[in-house]
Amino acid sequence: MSRWWPSIVVLAGCAAAPPRPDAPSFVRTGDLHDFDMFAGDWKLDNRRLRARGVGSNDWEEFPATSRTAIHLGGVSNVDEIVFPTKGWSGLTVRVFHRETRQWSIYWVNSRVGVMFPPVVGGFTGDRGEFYGDDEDDGRRVKVRFVWTKLGHDAARWEQSFSYDGGRTWELNWVNTLTRTDSTGPRDFDALVGAWKTHHRRLKERLAGSHEWVEFGGTFELRLLMGGFANVDDSVFDAPGGAYRGVGLSAYDAKTGEWAQWGLDGRNPFGELDPPIKGRFENGVGTFYADDTLRGKKIRVRVTWSNITPTSAHWEQAFSPDGGKTWETNWITDFQRVQGSAAR
Repeated sequence: MSRWWPSIVVLAGCAAAPPRPDAPSFVRTGDLHDFDMFAGDWKLDNRRLRARGVGSNDWEEFPATSRTAIHLGGVSNVDEIVFPTKGWSGLTVRVFHRETRQWSIYWVNSRVGVMFPPVVGGFTGDRGEFYGDDEDDGRRVKVRFVWTKLGHDAARWEQSFSYDGGRTWELNWVNTLTRTDSTGPRDFDALVGAWKTHHRRLKERLAGSHEWVEFGGTFELRLLMGGFANVDDSVFDAPGGAYRGVGLSAYDAKTGEWAQWGLDGRNPFGELDPPIKGRFENGVGTFYADDTLRGKKIRVRVTWSNITPTSAHWEQAFSPDGGKTWETNWITDFQRVQGSAAR
């Protein structure tokens, strides 16, 4: 079989078959969220060699569109690619193997209906390399994909074949991707992915206490609706027992404000509290809400700051006097899990 596709891929299933023994030893390892940034709709500008493996320099150009969806918490993603001028479409499937930390990328198209052998690999930073073995017009070939992330709204994919066991490579397909779905604000882009957290929480709030409790945890955030919303999943390894929490954020383009809701895993069937609302200015996000504590009205403030690709800082404070004075009662520092790249 000869493969002809741009590889925006689908991850399907929790575990893929391990890389084949003949996969190159220099295949890169990957991370569960390598392809998260591709969620959504894209325009594909294709430039493809008309004849491969014959020294040709005759290229053709044609358009395509794709839609990628992330499934199973990032373990799987699926996209469908439509080539309107060619009259056929394709489906790509990427599967992340947790033990080897490598991706297996599969492809099937409407012309053949057969799943092609996978290419295997991963990303280092914004560059991904994937290798596999296949046939091209009866000749054994090695296949190489190279992905380059060019930012939130652009990427580049290349396919090359080697007819001499990997000694030399012929580039035969280049694909430039441009995002076409509505892209929201980028305030939370740097927080996409998996993090380790360190919490310092005041034991008693608005009670004159100076006793702090410290514990660890994890945090993972995904963008939704083209960046206009996001969801995070947290684990708190608190002294009284670990528990989970989920946060949902949505952006109002009319007001320029975010609204954030939280759900405590210890009371998963409780009603959502009114959202805490705010915005980012100069890299600092400040959010406010009204609440009650021990039957008294309080003002709540949440602050995000020092957000970088590898770290972030979060604080919560309460005010008993309508915002005249504040007591900080929860501080969280974030450290990115190695290899969990931001979108």
